Amino acid sequence: MKNTFTYDLTVATVCRNALNFLPRCLASVRPLLNHPSLKVEHLLVDGASTDGTLEYLQQELAAGHISRCVSEPDKGLYDAMNKAIALAAGKVIVFINADDEICPDTVPACCEPILSGRAGYTVASAVFISDAGEKLFTPCLKRTLWRQPYCHQSMYCSTELLRQIGGFQWEQFRIGADTQLMRRLYIARIPCEVVPGTASRFYDGGVSSTPAVISERYELMLHFAGAYKDEVAAHPAKILTIIKHMRRYAVQKILTDNNPDLKQKDCERLSDFFRTVTEPLSSMRRVALYSQLLSISAFYKTMSLLSGGKNRSKYTVRKEISQLFAKNLLN
Repeated sequence: MKNTFTYDLTVATVCRNALNFLPRCLASVRPLLNHPSLKVEHLLVDGASTDGTLEYLQQELAAGHISRCVSEPDKGLYDAMNKAIALAAGKVIVFINADDEICPDTVPACCEPILSGRAGYTVASAVFISDAGEKLFTPCLKRTLWRQPYCHQSMYCSTELLRQIGGFQWEQFRIGADTQLMRRLYIARIPCEVVPGTASRFYDGGVSSTPAVISERYELMLHFAGAYKDEVAAHPAKILTIIKHMRRYAVQKILTDNNPDLKQKDCERLSDFFRTVTEPLSSMRRVALYSQLLSISAFYKTMSLLSGGKNRSKYTVRKEISQLFAKNLLN
């Protein structure tokens, strides 16, 4: 059944027990509801709040300050965002959540490439606000595989496109589902335009600020091994960047695990990843890079944990880890 959209843009706000933040968010979106050239709806998806949020939203709905509001239990942030994708009546959707603010002046420019069919999504700058002050995040699509390329609050996307690709895969990536979505769009070569200007403001304290994000960054790296291989095939020097990321995430997440079985399993996963991304290179080059990976002193210290003793010699550690890590490396 073909989707029928009655708005140009859906501004989707998902929230739960966010009464302290919502007034600022809603006030930033309100000027768009009577925009002269865009038909805009503000959709609120509440996760069964218990702090008075729902009552506040019902008052705002009655006053005409928001367009629609639904409230029911959900399974987390990205589950609620997927509900918003399914409910959206706008051809374009942007997520401005409870502790975010939209910058109305940039909205038409963010929507136009999508509405005209030139792009599947657009991105713009965002301002991050913390106790230390304000910091501008400018989008850079070239860094999509390496780190966060832009902020999801400043990403406008075709609603139909998000439905077709299944929205956010939150069950596998509970913190980094937005980053995973960005990489899927990038790898699929969906047309994107970078829009000048600032599209949103967001505040310190989100889930991406927690230590758990390190683990998901590592999982995301493994998840997109094939894409990293393509990058190496086109730009062989990027393997050094990959090694840097492998070291950073493995040291913090994998090899410090206290379960020996999991340590060995994760070591094998890492070797499989390394084998995949270095596939375009010659065997001699792969061996040289592997040796380089194992020669990094920061890696030795953590690898010694895997071998069962903190005071073991580098030679012994290297020999034992090589047997695990390189098991399938050159197959």
